[in-house]
Amino acid sequence: MLDSEVDHTIQLDSNGSADYRSAVGFFARQLLKDLCLVGGYDQLYPKVKAFMRDHLFTGPVDLDDPVILRNLSEPGVSKLLFDHFRAAINALTIHESGNGSSRIEGQIRLRDTRPFRTEPRGFLLAKRSVFNRIVGEGRADGLELAFAAFLETAPDVQAFGKNYMAVGFRIDYVRANGDLSTYTPDFIVRTTDGAVWIVETKGRQELELPQKMARLKQWCADATEASKSAGGTRYGFVYVDQKSFEQHRPSSFAGLTATFREYQKG
Repeated sequence: MLDSEVDHTIQLDSNGSADYRSAVGFFARQLLKDLCLVGGYDQLYPKVKAFMRDHLFTGPVDLDDPVILRNLSEPGVSKLLFDHFRAAINALTIHESGNGSSRIEGQIRLRDTRPFRTEPRGFLLAKRSVFNRIVGEGRADGLELAFAAFLETAPDVQAFGKNYMAVGFRIDYVRANGDLSTYTPDFIVRTTDGAVWIVETKGRQELELPQKMARLKQWCADATEASKSAGGTRYGFVYVDQKSFEQHRPSSFAGLTATFREYQKG
């Protein structure tokens, strides 16, 4: 096993054997699951098969050999396979294409979010949001509710929404250790000039914040470029830390974006 929670080894049947196709399929599906990738099984399966046959062992092997299949069930062998593919996929998943083009592959509409339950926490009744209640999350509920109250009264905010997990808006990014991960920004805001802003609120700094903000900046630039052919919506982001927000709370969203400039440059 690679860790204490996830078993990355294949299981042999009652006769102590397994078909290589099921072994390859298992590894391919587990890789997609672990790396939070949607689709790509058809492309990954033959690469996993070729790696197992030609590179996993000291030389090319017959995958139908029962001894080889038994070896594939060993934790050390499966860990070697996962480590190599994880590193290779992480290196290839997020990269500059170099062609300067972006396109819209899907859209999320807040009004299409299905009803969902939340934990019994503090909340704010909202009039400018498609959600009738803005519910804070965990230790950040104080900052989130205070920020939602600001959005309710800011004269240049047309509409906003808390980005609940049920909304499904997540952004992939490369962590400080090189692994691929995703995170969920806190708020989505539309201002009266038609711009859309992604807002990250934080009560305290965290290790992965620079990586998240760099990816969010890239996402906003790509989304703005891609939307030029579909109405020209401009996307931006802003990072709001609790201490600064409490000490220098602006009266408008324009004032917020003009004051809270961390991670905007570079």
